[in-house]
Amino acid sequence: MAIQNTLELEAVLTRVLTKLDRQIAERGTWPLLEDARRTMEQVRGASRNGAKLKEMREKLRSASETIISEVGADGALHDDVWDVEDFVDYHV
Repeated sequence: MAIQNTLELEAVLTRVLTKLDRQIAERGTWPLLEDARRTMEQVRGASRNGAKLKEMREKLRSASETIISEVGADGALHDDVWDVEDFVDYHV
């Protein structure tokens, strides 16, 4: 489902962060995923600042690619990550 506003963006990012926390906890340490998680946390912090979100576009794209490649079996997580990218690309 496409994200329509910043409140939905924050909710989806919270869901993404929760899933990433769970993945990291199950594996122990996971440096690539931990870096991607930090980026998603920064995106959530900037969610109400359109200019800052635009600045983070490339960093978000890199984090999204990392999440998708590192967490292969979670289609819902992938969808959420793509929805966040789409929102930043088309609504900000």
